[in-house]
Amino acid sequence: MLSRLAVLVSILASIVGLAGCYGYRTGTSLAANITSIHVSSFNNRTGDPDVETAATSATVREFQKDGSLRMSSAEEADAIVEATVTGLTLEPLRYSKDSATETTEFRLLLSANVIVKNRKTGKTISTHQDLTGKTTFVPGGDLSSSKRLAIPAAARDLAHAIVAAVVEAW
Repeated sequence: MLSRLAVLVSILASIVGLAGCYGYRTGTSLAANITSIHVSSFNNRTGDPDVETAATSATVREFQKDGSLRMSSAEEADAIVEATVTGLTLEPLRYSKDSATETTEFRLLLSANVIVKNRKTGKTISTHQDLTGKTTFVPGGDLSSSKRLAIPAAARDLAHAIVAAVVEAW
């Protein structure tokens, strides 16, 4: 009797577990004919030099790591990613205990607008406004150099947000 109940509970648990996976799919949420992508060089509207280079490189690496879409040349890709880095913001997080005006830790925010287009038709597949990547850093020496060293980490976080926005259905 007890073993029969255990088998019944086991079957019921399996059914409930599988029902939770209903509708879940792996891969990209893009149309089935979109299997390759090209990331165009990002535009930079921040006033900080080379921010777009870090963001473009990080996004290419993130698409490669994700693996949902094959990286391709602009002439052969099914979809083209175009992006503009729109903001680079520093937010003070922590202040010195000795001086309320001396910041000892910052958050760097890097934001971008992204458009994904079908290469063959030129039609927009999706647009994503104000995607943001962030990192924190403790300034060492001058703030400008510390900020410059923090940009790649924020670019990687931004790239993760871009790839997630492009390929995931949520």
